[in-house]
Amino acid sequence: MAKAIGIDIGSKSLKILELERSGTKLKITFFHNIEIPFGSDSDSAPDLLAETIKNIFQQYRLETENVVLSIPTQEGILREITVDFKDDNHIRQTIKYEAEKHLQAYEIEDVVVDYRKLQVVGEKTKLFVACMPKKSLAQRLKLLEICNLDPMIMDLDIMALVNVARFVPDAVAKDNVAVIDFGAGSTKIVILQKGQLRHIRAIRLGSGLGKDEPNPQATSQSNIDLPSGEEIDWSIENELIVSLAMPDGIEMDRMVLVKKEAGDSSVHLQKKKEEFFKRIIKELGRTMMSLHLNEPIDIVCISGGGSQLEGLRGRIEQAFKVPTILLDFSQTIQCPEDNREDIVVTAPIALGMAMELLDGDCQCMNFRKEEYSYTNRFELMKKPLALLATWLFIFLLIFCYYIQKQRIAYEKVYDQLLDKANIISERIDGEDSLKGTKFTKIPNLYTRMKKRVDEQSTEAPSVEDAFLRWNIVMKSFINVRNRYFLTIDKFNIDPLECVWEGEVENNPEALDTLTRAMRSIEQEVDKSSDKTRIQSSGVNPNPSHPSLKRRYNFQVGFQAKSKTKEDF
Repeated sequence: MAKAIGIDIGSKSLKILELERSGTKLKITFFHNIEIPFGSDSDSAPDLLAETIKNIFQQYRLETENVVLSIPTQEGILREITVDFKDDNHIRQTIKYEAEKHLQAYEIEDVVVDYRKLQVVGEKTKLFVACMPKKSLAQRLKLLEICNLDPMIMDLDIMALVNVARFVPDAVAKDNVAVIDFGAGSTKIVILQKGQLRHIRAIRLGSGLGKDEPNPQATSQSNIDLPSGEEIDWSIENELIVSLAMPDGIEMDRMVLVKKEAGDSSVHLQKKKEEFFKRIIKELGRTMMSLHLNEPIDIVCISGGGSQLEGLRGRIEQAFKVPTILLDFSQTIQCPEDNREDIVVTAPIALGMAMELLDGDCQCMNFRKEEYSYTNRFELMKKPLALLATWLFIFLLIFCYYIQKQRIAYEKVYDQLLDKANIISERIDGEDSLKGTKFTKIPNLYTRMKKRVDEQSTEAPSVEDAFLRWNIVMKSFINVRNRYFLTIDKFNIDPLECVWEGEVENNPEALDTLTRAMRSIEQEVDKSSDKTRIQSSGVNPNPSHPSLKRRYNFQVGFQAKSKTKEDF
């Protein structure tokens, strides 16, 4: 079973999800949603976030290898552009130059660019292009490095909505689907046509400005000026969003809310909320009108914390005359029952990130490129291991060559010695002066053995010696030794006689049994009819202790006819 971890670091909360795949089935085995002031200006916020992530992975023993990290869409520069070609290789080679035309505050070397195809018409291709500042990527990679994590993929959070929508039955059954995520920092809109990405838009719902914390840079980028003497309406924003400061060079639509003054009535607050709904509907309407779809939107799927704002779903249905539902994937992806509702509302982005490693049909982007390319531990060790394997192979090759050379040399020496032995044998057989002497017996033996081998005889020459008799004697001795205590500390054997001494237990039957055993070997020792001569004696060294062991002496004589010691 394969597993993947999706991490969604939002402006207000941290979400970590573990997804497991078994066959074609997906199952959420872990989900954690915790509020954390990542978007605050506190210097301790990054350290607090890193410590939180590290503790969650350690406490719940999550895998640290297959990790995917989401990047907030509002941190990037998003554009839809059209190029005059459709070949993928051509697009990959020229996408940075095409994107450079649309950058203002950034140099092309300061961003990582990726794209998705939206539509191909003839020889032209409409592309969704995202440029992510390298500074932002480096900060997030450094944060996870503190947690001993190295994400394999870093993708826009908006792409997660595209992946999750394929697991919502009501959305799959429709041709044109709008997915809207009301996040803490922005509202993201995704338009799908028959399951394929057609349009993406990110709307900035608020700015982080207030009277006490001015931000001239963000103010200059706003499409709506803040009214003089007014502040942000945090009462509504706390229900839906907590805005982040805009990254340099990013131009996005932004809505500014007005803070209610002390003493505002609930009626006035409701009026402000109504204005907020109108702005949301207006921005969604502008998006729908710019799509140029052949058919209208069939269904709207909403997600994110803002989707729970009371009355929002009804207002969308009333404005666009289409069914509006939650982005509920729980019918096709198994979820824990104890926090199922929370997962359906807040987990789509973390879920969509984890899917990118487990589902080959995912539509995704990846900003781990150029100097931020993912390199796992094995990749880091690949070159040293390859170099080590090469050196080991070279050493083994040299060693085998040395062994082969030594073998050939020894074979030559052996052949030379064998040739010399053959020459000596032939010379001795030809010397009449040497015949009849003892010296001739060894080469004659060699000659006889060589003759038998040459004749391919299966019977080796019969040679009777002390080793043969010793083997036969010891077999019988061991049989007796298994029943009685017997030791040997002195032993002498020659072709005609075997004598040994040792200790034996104080039992007359021990030597009698040994004697009978030795008599039974006469047919094995000598094929003649002569009897084997056996003598034995035993003495107790201390008669006052009859239970002690006693010394014994055993002698076996081999009576072979017409053979003497010299014959051997």
